[in-house]
Order: sequence, then C-alpha cells, then structure tokens
Amino acid sequence: MQTKFENTPGNYNIFGNLTTEKWAREALPKLVPLAHEQKTINYKEMAESWCNVKAYRLMGRVCGIISTTLYELERRSDWQFGEIPRLPNIVTRTNGEPGRWICEMITGDRKIAPPREFYHKYHLLPTFEYPYWYEVLKALDLPVPNGVEQQLRESNLVNWDQKQINWDPQQLLSDFFAAAEHGQIEIPSETISIEQQPKPHTPPKELSEEKMAVYVFSTDTEVLKVGKANTGSENRYLYQHYNPDAAGSTLAKSLMQDENIPSMLRPVKESVSDMIMERTDRVNFLLDVELGLFVLNLFEAYIQCRLRPIYEGFKSQR
Repeated sequence: MQTKFENTPGNYNIFGNLTTEKWAREALPKLVPLAHEQKTINYKEMAESWCNVKAYRLMGRVCGIISTTLYELERRSDWQFGEIPRLPNIVTRTNGEPGRWICEMITGDRKIAPPREFYHKYHLLPTFEYPYWYEVLKALDLPVPNGVEQQLRESNLVNWDQKQINWDPQQLLSDFFAAAEHGQIEIPSETISIEQQPKPHTPPKELSEEKMAVYVFSTDTEVLKVGKANTGSENRYLYQHYNPDAAGSTLAKSLMQDENIPSMLRPVKESVSDMIMERTDRVNFLLDVELGLFVLNLFEAYIQCRLRPIYEGFKSQR
C-alpha cells in the first residue's frame, strides 16, 4: 500500500483563466488554515461554500490543479522549504474517506478506501504538520487568510526573525579559560584552538594523533549535539555522527528517532547524512593531547552546561 501520495504534474495550474483554475486559486488559501488546524473538508462543502455550485464532482479537478501548482512550486530553483505535502489530501468525501482517484492511487482500486488510521498517519498527518504553509502562500503570491498569519508564522520551525541562537566559540573558550583558572586548573591558551565549519560543511578528514577534540553541531535556532573525541576515537570525530548505524548516541540516530520533528521533515537513513552536512554548522575545539582526559571531559561538560544541546544523554536525564 502506498505510504506517500505526492503532488503530481498536470496540464493546468492555479494561474490560468479556466473556471476550475480560478476556483483552485481561491480554494488553496482557504485549505491552508484547515490544514493548520488539523481539519478536513468534503467535496460537497467545498463546492457549495467556496465555489457556490452544486457540481461537487468538479472539486476533484480543482484539487488536481492545486496539486500540480504545488508540484511546480517545490521544483522551483528558489524554493527552500523541501517537499510540500499534497494539500488536497484534506479534502474528503462526505463519509470521511478520500476521493476515488486518491483511493486508486493508494490501494489500486477506486472503490477500495485505505484504512482510516493508515490514511491519517501517512497522508493527513504530514499535511497537518507541515510548518511552511505561510511560505507556500507568499511564494505563490496568494493572500494569507485573515486571522491566521501570525499562527502560520509561529508554526514555522525555522523562524529566523524570532528565534536565533547566539554563541561565540571564541568567547566560550575565553570563559572556559577563566573558569579553569578560577578552579586552579592551568590550561595554556595556545593548547586549544578553534576550527569553524559553517554549513554546508563536510566531515573532518582527520584528527591528528597530537590532538583531542570537543565538537558542536548547531543550526541557526538550536544547539543539537556536543561531543568529544580522545586519541583512539577518531571514527567518532570523523564520521559516526553522520551515520545512524555507526554507533550509539549519534546525532544522525537522534534526529531519526526524534518524535518532536514533524513526520514530513523527519529524515530517513538515506538522507540524514546530507541533512546534517547541509543544515548544520560544526565547530571543532582542538586540544593538545598533553592536556589529558580530565581536561577533555571538563571542557565537554562546560560546553554542554553553557549551550544545553537538545540531543544529549537520555531523555529522562535532560
């Protein structure tokens, strides 16, 4: 049974002058608040309330036009918000089942509807959880319905204007030196250096035998992971955090298992490595091996306490 029902190409989009294209242009902004509120609408309601017609069977064609428009949008070179869920998934028949064409796409038979739990999990939920509907409307130059603009903006997981992290690796290192000195721990300033790898980054190619490391993965909105690598744990430093099968407690595995990430955005094995490289900044603090394990552990703990990474330890310990 098909577990993904994507937008599809077609001959018409919402920018034409056919009556059904005009209806689609008017319907798309009205579907967005419903998706945001996790509600559905049936073809009959859509036809009578929004288009003022009785021919509700034409709404299937309207939904197809919307799907084509979203298909074209997500393939534009300036679109930065990933795959767009098929918004017309939230339009159902009066009995709550998906339309016959959708049934055929999922089950192979127009007369056989998928189980409701299945349809909700794989086709409604990704639409409900998608955080970029505001960007969809703005990219298509469509009006944002009154009363929902702020909610749509706030639902965006990457709200650059309102949620920025601000940490300076050099300042953090200076503060650590001061804290160590206060605790009568002598750490010469030249024994720790900083290597910054802004996104998109590639994993480090080596960790010198003369160095240990504490490293930080972060996005523009959150610090994700802080880790350390002693001599003999080069693989941890180089590649394990990009591979969910490489070891326990890696960033890749944490991202895949995080239930708080909307299902539409949650990475899969085949993409999580690329996602980490493309969307995260990495900062490596390189420590002279002569500083020893105690200083390495202390520095990692200090950074964790300062930055509070969201993927650290067990959930019950956070």
